[in-house]
Amino acid sequence: METKKNYKYFAKKGLSPLAIIGIVLIVVGIVITFGGVKGLDMMFYIGGIACIVLASSGTAKEADINYEVSEKIKDMEEQAMIRFEVYEKDFLKIVNPAKLHGYDYVTEGVYFKHGADGKNRTSMYNAIQIFYTDKKLYIHGKRFSLIDNMEEETFGGSWNYVDLDHAAFEEREMPLPKNRKVTYQVFEIFDNKGEKIVELSVSYGADVDKVIDDINHVVNLKKRDAGLL
Repeated sequence: METKKNYKYFAKKGLSPLAIIGIVLIVVGIVITFGGVKGLDMMFYIGGIACIVLASSGTAKEADINYEVSEKIKDMEEQAMIRFEVYEKDFLKIVNPAKLHGYDYVTEGVYFKHGADGKNRTSMYNAIQIFYTDKKLYIHGKRFSLIDNMEEETFGGSWNYVDLDHAAFEEREMPLPKNRKVTYQVFEIFDNKGEKIVELSVSYGADVDKVIDDINHVVNLKKRDAGLL
């Protein structure tokens, strides 16, 4: 992962000194052009453009971030099967396995960036793979930094359905400088003691609602079968 380029993407504010030099050179070139000095202006244009290109080349682009994220989470289903030794033959037929993921706003100290493509990102990412078997809910989770290769953790586990209470969805706000804020979404699963066993900031969509409905449906079904409802 290109963590140095990613760090510049998330951490840098405003124009870099090299980019500023490039803009100054271009402005000087424009002044020379209108001053009637031929030939010399092109040198400033070329130098200015070169400075701007060099300044931007050391910073990750949105497409780079998207690619690195997709590569990190693409094999989670296979990793979950290996971790728990649970395979397709073990899955419940009434619901399908699911993967939820998104930029991590829950972890403290993350960098926030509103991209040129209009999308919000943070310097951490998290994802879970969910499996349903006859007796248990399995969750394989991964949380990793986009700016530090050493900052990565695996979480999750397996739970008997009768020990779970419900899955839910919550909107929260992350404070930003200059009295700004950004809204993000959190997927949660609670056990019968009211404790969160999963807390994950996710990219909201119909798949989140479907997973919540599926988990709550299976939990209620298994509790009724056990005479607990």
